[in-house]
Amino acid sequence: MTLLLFAAVANDGAQAHMGFIITGFVLFNFFMNAGPNATTFTLAPALFPTAIRASASGFAAGAAKAGATFGTFVVPQLQAAWGLDGVVALMTLVSVAGLIVTASLAHAVNEEGALEE
Repeated sequence: MTLLLFAAVANDGAQAHMGFIITGFVLFNFFMNAGPNATTFTLAPALFPTAIRASASGFAAGAAKAGATFGTFVVPQLQAAWGLDGVVALMTLVSVAGLIVTASLAHAVNEEGALEE
């Protein structure tokens, strides 16, 4: 939601919307830490048997670092090609896709918090 709001005012300049930008930054960080950052460290121990929990956590953390590295090199190139509006729209679509995939896989967890076999 924050990304969509930011996309609406992105071309007006930072000074015109400083309060909005700060509020959006705070909301973005809150939801990132409450969502993807937390799930990296909480879902693997909750979903996998004790014997492979550390491997699952390591894989999740490694995948997050690989995505961050990929984004560091690709996002500036996308911004040069598509502009700020295009990049924000892409980030919004990727975030919504992540939400849909996570929600669709939620059925794999039973009441005790372990993967169903």
